[in-house]
Amino acid sequence: MLSDIERGAKSPTIALLAAISEGLDVPLSALVGGGGSRSSISVQVVRAADQRTISDPSGVRRTTLGMLHDDSSVEFVRFELPPRTVSGTFAPHKPGTLERIYIERGTLDVHFGDEQVRLQAGDTLSYEAAVPHSFANVSGKIAVLYLVIERR
Repeated sequence: MLSDIERGAKSPTIALLAAISEGLDVPLSALVGGGGSRSSISVQVVRAADQRTISDPSGVRRTTLGMLHDDSSVEFVRFELPPRTVSGTFAPHKPGTLERIYIERGTLDVHFGDEQVRLQAGDTLSYEAAVPHSFANVSGKIAVLYLVIERR
């Protein structure tokens, strides 16, 4: 499968790319887009046109907001899910990894382990992400969520 992705023969889902990054122990944003190196610059602007966005065949879009810094274990991400779309299941992160979600618009079911929480615009959720997890847009409109991944 990795060979097919490298050759452009297959287009992976965002969930599959996340599983690959977890297996390699690197943030997903370090795998995609040009210049995936981490930065130690104390001040850096990333223009909207330069933000790394990946889309999968279902239309789910993941945009990394900002660059990774050498001394940081935090990644800031924006997800867009088309109406009535599921993100796919993300593999568990290492124990101690926290995910914090803010729903900008839409209604989402967030599944983590054996639990599910329905969130509406303005809601937030924090959970340990050492379990399989996914996002499902249960509304008829595009849903947008912001995700902060904190690796400890």
